[in-house]
Amino acid sequence: MHGRPSILETVLLSEDWNSTIYRIKYLDVLATHEKKIRSDITVNIDQLNDEKEKDQIQQSKLQKEKELGKEEAEAILNALKANESNMKKKIYKSIGRINLEKDW
Repeated sequence: MHGRPSILETVLLSEDWNSTIYRIKYLDVLATHEKKIRSDITVNIDQLNDEKEKDQIQQSKLQKEKELGKEEAEAILNALKANESNMKKKIYKSIGRINLEKDW
């Protein structure tokens, strides 16, 4: 026997029938507990995968919104630059000095 003994070896190595029955019941309890743990782990892994997928979708949406916002900001900036270059420069000339009388 190398390593971990099999179920059959564990049962056959019992010293008497009471010990054999006790070992069988004990192994049954362990097997049931192990199945429950495996089931819980599987459920947790599935939940984590679902959350991961939701997070990836949310992150993708946020990235798209960020790109749209950047594109919109660039479009506004370009429009403002175009408006500035298209505007005619206004030249103001002074017609003459206006004299104000002081009341004090």
